Amino acid sequence: MAEAIPLIRALPIHYVGNVEGKDVTAGAVDVVVVDGFAGNIFLKGGEGVVSTITEMLRQEMTRNPLRAALALGLRPAFRALRRRLSYEEYGGVPLLGVNGVCIVAHGRSTPYAIQNAIRAGAQCVELRLIERIRDRLASLNV
Repeated sequence: MAEAIPLIRALPIHYVGNVEGKDVTAGAVDVVVVDGFAGNIFLKGGEGVVSTITEMLRQEMTRNPLRAALALGLRPAFRALRRRLSYEEYGGVPLLGVNGVCIVAHGRSTPYAIQNAIRAGAQCVELRLIERIRDRLASLNV
């Protein structure tokens, strides 16, 4: 990585540098580049946190009748949040570095998640993602 940073800084892009996990989830950057091992750890860690907090919140909201009643009123907000955090809604992400569109989906993907992965792949084709990346890299002379 130490050798790559000066090369990246020389490119005509807005390079932020190293980021923290909170920067990724807060939207401080649009693209994060990591190796597969580190990326997988980040994703799995995030999934674990979301899953744990979701379960803890469910337990706390059903601890007594008053909380359960209040939770009913918050149900639409909880559903919206669950959809925003669900891997199923996204389906998968493009695997870059291959000569074509390849969408990587979660190992436990449901039919709904696979449907959305196919949709994501179709969007990549419609937007000419691979060609646009290839053209942009060629224009950078890298």
